[in-house]
Amino acid sequence: MNATTTTPRQDQPVDLRRTELPAAPPELVAYCRQLDDWVNTCTGELKSQVTPAAPAVSEAIRQLGNNGSLEEMGLVEFDLLALATNLRQVCELFRQHFPDDPLTPHLATAPALADQPALDPVQEWFAGAAPDKGKPGEARTAVQALTSTMQQWAYERELDEHTLLQLLHWAAAPFRRRAGHRYQAELAELITNERGHCPICRREPDLAELSSAEHGRRYLLCLPCDLRWHFKRMGCPHCGNMDFERLGYLLVGNDQAYKIYHCEACKGYLKTIDRRDDNAPLHSPSPLLENARTCFLDILAVEKGYHPTPEKPAEQPAP
Repeated sequence: MNATTTTPRQDQPVDLRRTELPAAPPELVAYCRQLDDWVNTCTGELKSQVTPAAPAVSEAIRQLGNNGSLEEMGLVEFDLLALATNLRQVCELFRQHFPDDPLTPHLATAPALADQPALDPVQEWFAGAAPDKGKPGEARTAVQALTSTMQQWAYERELDEHTLLQLLHWAAAPFRRRAGHRYQAELAELITNERGHCPICRREPDLAELSSAEHGRRYLLCLPCDLRWHFKRMGCPHCGNMDFERLGYLLVGNDQAYKIYHCEACKGYLKTIDRRDDNAPLHSPSPLLENARTCFLDILAVEKGYHPTPEKPAEQPAP
């Protein structure tokens, strides 16, 4: 399909004007600013420890293709004690800025603390894993196990699993960003136009940008990994749907700067900032703060029935 001549179906513009766009909650912006500063500081300390990639590893990354990730290859080196410490710090930041969130009362005694393993399965995991420094290929499995444990912990308490796992992703962000820095040359050589998930951590993208300098070339962004990769203009990065009739985008009023690309196959959406022709000047040089300040797009998409990390559509039975 020729992406230069095919345009997704445009839905009716949402009746909001640029001057009426709702501002992001101040506590969200403050939280993201402090989180951004903390992650950058931690990452800077880890980058000083970066060593060049071995030739064999470099070649393996170049063959990564559309599947897999550096983390699944064991190339994101986690210090599990530091990961536990990071998670406690991120949870504390969340508690400070969102004291009334239903998740907040639980963060003091669950993933944020590791000194009483009998109280909670998450604490039990930390008590067993934290004393050991993770090795490539081993820490990856431990982090995946922690993710499953936290999901179960949230489910049993009827808490917001998505927010809880976001805290874990930010705790892991410095280690993933160190890997991205170490293997930046190899990642730059990857052909990613069919890849709908992050090459470092395999998460779904947080948002997309249409480049001003490359005739609207689309890039997907993973905020915790601070990674930006090229993706084809047509198609849903969540489920791979290429059916033009089931793809579309919403505009906010007549403002071309912000779009919500959505897919009817999986009901997913991708918040997109259009940089062409200076449509969308950055509110902030930080993608995380830019994402926070455009949270009205996420609210609007959810109100329309779309989801940022949708379920993959079921395969249709053969006739």
